[in-house]
Amino acid sequence: EIKTRTEKQKIKYFEGDYIIEMNQPGNRFITEALEPRSEDSFFAWGFFDGILNQKEWFSDYVFEEVAEKILKENPEIKTQLDAAKLTDKNLANDHWGQLNFIFQHSKYKEKSHNRYPVGRGF
Repeated sequence: EIKTRTEKQKIKYFEGDYIIEMNQPGNRFITEALEPRSEDSFFAWGFFDGILNQKEWFSDYVFEEVAEKILKENPEIKTQLDAAKLTDKNLANDHWGQLNFIFQHSKYKEKSHNRYPVGRGF
């Protein structure tokens, strides 16, 4: 089962991107192929697996100082981390896990990770 969520965003499109008009005889095929939840969609067949792989990470020895700065400048992230450590004892004892938590809640997180590369224009 494929689970998705929909959100409205302003996305930049670039030269070479495709716009497919939905006023043609092939509308059903286009919808079935491009909607990720469709049984025979390109996503279901693995054509977009690359979006599931996170490409941007951090090196813990470099990120440590950055993480401290993030927590100082973003007290809401520190509050979330402290709350998560109270409810998750594994996280409380996992230094890398805490750095990852900070990274995932920071501006450095890869924005395109898990973003389906097909948009709808309205």
